Formats: sequence, structure tokens, C-alpha cells
Amino acid sequence: MTQCWRGIGSRTVQRVRRDGRAAVLWSSRITIAATARYGVASLLFPGTKPLLPH
Repeated sequence: MTQCWRGIGSRTVQRVRRDGRAAVLWSSRITIAATARYGVASLLFPGTKPLLPH
């Protein structure tokens, strides 16, 4: 499992080095979208618990 995360991390670093600003903007956009979805879901379904524990 650790190797999987290291592979993902190294690919992300390579993408940022290769694509630069566009990669950072893409990553930010995806992160903001995921956070917004979580916020909306929390408002629509108050009191529910996440599928995976914190």
C-alpha cells in the first residue's frame, strides 16, 4: 500500500515539474470541487456519518 501512495506522489510531483502552473491549477480545481461536494452533502444530509472513519 505504501508503494502505491509513493507512486501516486511521485507521479504528482512529476506532473507539477513538467506541466507547472497548469498542473497546480488542475489539482486546486479538483480539490475545491471535492470540498464543495462534501459541504453540499453535509448540508443535504445532516447527521449522517461518512462511510470511512476519520
